[in-house]
Amino acid sequence: MSWRAVLRLWLPVLVGLTTIVATIVLRHRLSTQENAEISAMTRSQALFARSQAEAQMASRILVLSRLASRWEIWGKPVETDWDSDAALLMSGYPMYQAIEWVDPTYHARWIEPIIGNEIDQDLDFHSEMQRRSALDAAQDIHDVIVTGPIELGQGGRGFLVCVPIF
Repeated sequence: MSWRAVLRLWLPVLVGLTTIVATIVLRHRLSTQENAEISAMTRSQALFARSQAEAQMASRILVLSRLASRWEIWGKPVETDWDSDAALLMSGYPMYQAIEWVDPTYHARWIEPIIGNEIDQDLDFHSEMQRRSALDAAQDIHDVIVTGPIELGQGGRGFLVCVPIF
């Protein structure tokens, strides 16, 4: 067989294999680029969602801080006044389960609303490590502390926002 005959037989095979390899390489590069773009977009959306959640949380905590500041300026209110202030605050933020005043002995004394949160009445926060740590930290740094997720006495998981009053 002549050189030309061999070339004529193998040239289409060589061109076909080269095309297949080039296609596989290009597809792999496109897939890698697409995955990188998806990852970047996912990170961007996650950061946006996180910043939105943090902004919403900050505004909700600000309202609690103002309630504490009012107490600091005017002194301890009558329980009925505190109940009405807490109920008003709760009406604007239905995601709150309860607003509680924990006294210096770490017992929950005033709870709004009490209905559905009876289990927290006179709850000793001192005996629960995560709650006590949060209260201690808020007192030590004179600032708001938000706990990580905890099991709630009423059932389910949630977190505590501890706003110290001085």
